[in-house]
Amino acid sequence: MPTQADGVYVQSYKLALKVIRLLRLLRNEIAARVLADHIMKSVTSIGALLLEASLVSTKREQALLREEAKRAAHMSKYWLSLLRDAGYLTAEQITPCIQEAEEIEKALGTKPKKVTSRSKKTSPPSKASLPPRKAENNK
Repeated sequence: MPTQADGVYVQSYKLALKVIRLLRLLRNEIAARVLADHIMKSVTSIGALLLEASLVSTKREQALLREEAKRAAHMSKYWLSLLRDAGYLTAEQITPCIQEAEEIEKALGTKPKKVTSRSKKTSPPSKASLPPRKAENNK
């Protein structure tokens, strides 16, 4: 299980469970099922991407997966809002989930502090120290 930012992973897991329970309340209509499919994909992707980010070997891969999880949280808010605004579930049922997705998105939006090396920074070489260019032959 993820060790980095355990809080956001646990929060995303709890959100997914809450949404799964809410989707059980939907009527069996095509539009509701389509929305439910989109919501399930986006809301469960958040935690899955965070889990994957904890398993990769490079910081770059981890940052990319966390950014993708942030986008999934953003899309979850969109789909949940559609479900509410279409009248399938009440604002009282959906608003806490939207707020949680927003909190997760904000938590993933914070960038970790950059690690700086204490080594002496070097400036680029001056033009005087560069080797002369070879003259091009124009025949």
